[in-house]
Amino acid sequence: MRFNNQESSSDTLTNDEGFDIKKILSKVINYWYLFLISLLVFSGLAFLYTQYTTPTYNISSEITVDDQSSLPGGGKGMSSSATMDFSDILGMPSNAYNEMDILKTKILMTKVVKSLNLNVITFRKQKLKAVELYKESPFDVQVINKKDSIELRSFDVNINKNSVHVVNSDEDLDVTVAFGQIVKTEQFDLVFTRNLRNKVSESGYKLIVESIDSKVENLSKGLTIDLTDKKSSTLAINFDYPNPEKGEAILQKLMDLYLRSNLDNKKEIADSTLSFIDARLAIVSNQLTGVESQFANFKQKNNITDVDALKARHW
Repeated sequence: MRFNNQESSSDTLTNDEGFDIKKILSKVINYWYLFLISLLVFSGLAFLYTQYTTPTYNISSEITVDDQSSLPGGGKGMSSSATMDFSDILGMPSNAYNEMDILKTKILMTKVVKSLNLNVITFRKQKLKAVELYKESPFDVQVINKKDSIELRSFDVNINKNSVHVVNSDEDLDVTVAFGQIVKTEQFDLVFTRNLRNKVSESGYKLIVESIDSKVENLSKGLTIDLTDKKSSTLAINFDYPNPEKGEAILQKLMDLYLRSNLDNKKEIADSTLSFIDARLAIVSNQLTGVESQFANFKQKNNITDVDALKARHW
């Protein structure tokens, strides 16, 4: 009886704490087709995702900004030297955060968009998705705005030997023009010029024209700026864009315009300082001239003899 009880308790323990591998394998074998269908479905979804979704590339760079606290005297006056510098206590550079805000301004990004004509985007059509082009486009487009603010428009473009076929369903536009001729739309005019360096794709192209403000907003979302270290004055700039070569050009232009603006500001400050010094020197010179003339008149009125001249006569 004791043996039977032990065996019974052992079986109960196995059923409570363990699991039967044979039963699990039998269930898997019985429903193998469900696992196969699931595998095929998820594999198909993953394939469609990679084909339809445009990849985004991260472009990164670094730039060192001027730290005013590293200047002689810390760039501060005598009155502020006795006060507490909270940026030193918190371990933050005094000027880096200001430069971060400048790099993030819409004014700077607007200059980038206008300089590179980024509100006009050309895509090459493919079977499942369109690929954004940069220097690979066989044509360039000039947009002549008729309004201050425009709405986004999409055009289907096909290139023949010496002509361009442009279609837009929103405006019932379906025209074929030669390169250099104007394509008139409600909001703006388009002028296509041929780029002979690149081959023409038979699948056609897609052209998108949007407002500068809208493009600035979209590009700003992909821009992130942070310090490489809390005590460093070097900024790490990261920019996300689907075309890596075009993304590099955008980020480089942003940094060039920032450095140029920074240099112009320094020149303006230097010119203002020199103008102020010249003005003060002119005022002091006039004041000294006036004092000398007043002193000469005073000696003449009071018949004051030049002591040095008298000494020279006697000796």
